[in-house]
Amino acid sequence: MITPEACMKMANLWTGEGHYDFSRVDALAEFAVEKGMKMRGHTLLWYRSVPPWLLEGYADGTYTGGDVEHLVENYISAVIGHFCREYPGLVVAWDVVNEAVGPNDPRVPYASGPPFGLRSPDPQDGEDFDFWRLTLGDAYPAKAFRWARASLDREGDRGAKLFYNDYNNEFPNGKQREIARFLREDLLDNQVPVDGVGLQCHFSIDYLTMEFEGLDFSIDSISHVIDNYLSLGLEVQITEIDIRINDDGRGLSREKIDIQADLFADILKVSLVKAGVTAFVSWGFTDRVTWYDETYTFNEPGSPTDEWPLYFDETLRKKPAYFSLQNALRELSR
Repeated sequence: MITPEACMKMANLWTGEGHYDFSRVDALAEFAVEKGMKMRGHTLLWYRSVPPWLLEGYADGTYTGGDVEHLVENYISAVIGHFCREYPGLVVAWDVVNEAVGPNDPRVPYASGPPFGLRSPDPQDGEDFDFWRLTLGDAYPAKAFRWARASLDREGDRGAKLFYNDYNNEFPNGKQREIARFLREDLLDNQVPVDGVGLQCHFSIDYLTMEFEGLDFSIDSISHVIDNYLSLGLEVQITEIDIRINDDGRGLSREKIDIQADLFADILKVSLVKAGVTAFVSWGFTDRVTWYDETYTFNEPGSPTDEWPLYFDETLRKKPAYFSLQNALRELSR
């Protein structure tokens, strides 16, 4: 399975009212078809990927909230329709809503920190501002899922699943508990057609030694969270896993690389062993190209700020994590 990291996000795809640029994501889709792969539809609504023309149009009064709702419904229909018609059966999972729950720092204790919930509809709140909540209302996730299901039904696609995707949603903490409540009470209890939950799994080996009130990061706790989501009747997918090894700023070491390898394998084993966990997807595959190091130039040494989060190194050599994942898959296939 392949996931578009950026080219399927709205701000890169939706160039104007009724206008779309599918060229980059189509190239990726054609690669996937050629290689016999499937694709995740990532992502339909994300608070950090609103097209500038839509933001400006709402700000200057060109579009009302009702206009935005109509435009977004049409956008979801157009994007899903494009892939259903041009690449039937390719997209097997759609991340309909991405990262709707805030705040950004999950280490804030659940009991004493600020409340967790949908992100702010107030533009004054900076990075936590959610344009979709402002324009579409508190029920915008439910609307998006219903629009997506209606679009799939019109196209005759009965196989693609609809997911809510988020980070720090994989182990017990305040944000994770709010996501579970949101999925259960706001969506499932209201018959909103959500099929699954995506656990991004952007981790650090330092999480293994973190001690914060209300936060429990361990393989057992991850397993428990997965079981809770499965008990709701949801599929679970690991959607964006990478594991940083330089949060302490002390650079690269063999010990860190080995810890990373073990953690990759442990998460794979504790997830894919469960019948309702249907995918294990990394966010990239090589340290040469990762969202943690956007300045890397091939054949240059890694900088002290690099995180080396994946299972091929910067020269595309297999790291210990590659072999640990390989061995874990062999164990699971016996």
